Amino acid sequence: MKDILKRLGVRIREERKKVGLTQERFAEKVGLSVDYIGYIERGKQAPYLRTLERIAKALGVEIYELFLFREAGKKLDEEAAIKELILSVQNRKPEDIKFIASILRQIFEKWNKPDLRNTGI
Repeated sequence: MKDILKRLGVRIREERKKVGLTQERFAEKVGLSVDYIGYIERGKQAPYLRTLERIAKALGVEIYELFLFREAGKKLDEEAAIKELILSVQNRKPEDIKFIASILRQIFEKWNKPDLRNTGI
């Protein structure tokens, strides 16, 4: 559980800095103490779901985006591409998402064949 709290805290800190908020200003917007924000960002405190909702709103992101953890060394543009994929299927019917996933699997299977990799397809 601690690992996920640390990763969540890192994501919240990244998003806070991305929008240019200090911990103090962020705490005001969310309605929490600066100390509590610090605990959350260091992974020492698990925020309630309603608190996560307020945090996401203050950062201008969806709650699920706070859980899009980046693997060590993963490039930021990879993260943006994954986010774009997620947003493109958001609010779609489950059967549409399954269909899109099957198409992507087929594309990647073909893409991994050596004869197609260098053709630009």
